[in-house]
Amino acid sequence: MAAKKPPPPPPIKPADANAQAEINNYLGSIGLGSLGNWAWQQYKINGSADLTILEIQQRPEYKQRFAGMLELRKNGGQMTEAEQLQYEQSARAYMQAAGMPVGFYDKWQDFSKLIGSGVSINELGQRVNDAFARAAQETPEVKAALGEWYGAKTDQALAAMALDSKTALPIIERQIAAAEAGGFLTQQGFHITQTLAERIATATANSQQQIRSGSEQIGAWNAGHLFTANINEGGVPTFEEGVQAAFEGNALSQNQMERTALTRAAATAGGEAVDTSRYGGAGLGEAANQP
Repeated sequence: MAAKKPPPPPPIKPADANAQAEINNYLGSIGLGSLGNWAWQQYKINGSADLTILEIQQRPEYKQRFAGMLELRKNGGQMTEAEQLQYEQSARAYMQAAGMPVGFYDKWQDFSKLIGSGVSINELGQRVNDAFARAAQETPEVKAALGEWYGAKTDQALAAMALDSKTALPIIERQIAAAEAGGFLTQQGFHITQTLAERIATATANSQQQIRSGSEQIGAWNAGHLFTANINEGGVPTFEEGVQAAFEGNALSQNQMERTALTRAAATAGGEAVDTSRYGGAGLGEAANQP
C-alpha cells in the first residue's frame, strides 16, 4: 500500500509574510543573510519580527560583524549599523585612492579596531592621505630613514604605521616629517641623527615644504663653503647654527649665516658688492619661515 503524501504546509499568513520579508531585508542590509532560516524559525516561536531582530543582535555572527560599533558604544561613543557600513565603504574608497597595497585593509574585518578605537572616518582619511600617501611617494632617502628609525621599510609597513589606532596621528605625522628631514638633508650631503630630525620636524610643524626649503637652504650654504673655514679666516658658522637659522628661525644664527655669506661673496668678487642670495643671505628670512 503506497504511503500517503504529507499534507502541504499551510499557506503563510500575510502578516507572517510581511514579517519574514522585514527580517530578511534586515539581514540582507547588514550582510548576515545566512541567518535567514534560523531567524524564520525564531519568528515562528516568538511571533514578533522586532523580537527576532533583537535575538539576531545577540548572535555571535552579529557581534563579530559589528564588533567595532559595539566596542565604540561600550566606550561611550555612538554609531549605528548603517553608519558602520558607510564607514567601511568610505574607508575602502580612501584606501584605493591612496594606492594601498592590494588585499590590505579592504575587508570589513580590517576596520573593526579602527572603529572601536574611535578613529573617525575624517581622521582615517587624514591617516591615509596625509600619512600613508605622503610617505609612499617619498624619495628613496626619506623611505630609508623611515625604515631605519621607525621600521616602515615596505608599503605594507607604511600602511600599518599610518593606520595604527594605538598611535596618535600627530606622532605619525612627526615621524614622517622627521624622516623627510633626514632624507632631504642626506640629499644635501648631511647625515643627521633621529633626535635632530625629530627636532626639525617639531620646529617646522611637520611642514614638508618648510623642511625641503630649509634643507635646500643648508645645501646652498654648504655649496658656498660657509661651514668650512678658509686660511687666515676666523670662526665660521657651524652646521648646528645652520639648522637653527634654516629651520628654527633663530635670529642670531641667521645673522651669522648672512654675515659669512656677505664676507665670502665680497672676497670672491674682489671686494665689490655682489648678490649674496645664492648663499642664502638676502633670502634667508623667507626660506626659513615659509608656511
